[in-house]
Amino acid sequence: MVNPNMPILGNNLMIFLNPTGGSTNLKPCAFSTNATLTTSVNEIDLSNKDSARWKEAMTGDFQWSLACDTLMNLTGVTGNTLSTKELFVAYTAGLPVYVAFAIVAGSTPSWTIKTASAGALKFTGEANIVGMDFASPLKEKATANIKLNGTGILNCV
Repeated sequence: MVNPNMPILGNNLMIFLNPTGGSTNLKPCAFSTNATLTTSVNEIDLSNKDSARWKEAMTGDFQWSLACDTLMNLTGVTGNTLSTKELFVAYTAGLPVYVAFAIVAGSTPSWTIKTASAGALKFTGEANIVGMDFASPLKEKATANIKLNGTGILNCV
């Protein structure tokens, strides 16, 4: 349970996505171990001879990206989660997916997104899956990393 008056713990946030692009039926990546949302803005250089050698700039375009580390799982995922195989199929389809970086509700493995009425934090938008890395270290867990670049507005609700 997330207390709105306290810091949010990392285990209460997950990346959810719909590999077919719709904004409903969002599912978390199975066996997620880490999730990152990155935002930035480009600067437009306005420096000129009157700047007295000090850089002047204004903000330009915003951009955002997501990354998710998971334990590799190709089949047999239970509950409401996406397997590594399902993520790879979405990646190779080359179409935008709808994503949410949100506070979780429910319990493993059937996580859902916490509703706004329950004090939720949710970032949403469309993104392109731009890369997947797979690692299989000796005598360790096999992992998958999925990288997504936002296309368009990142909403915060």
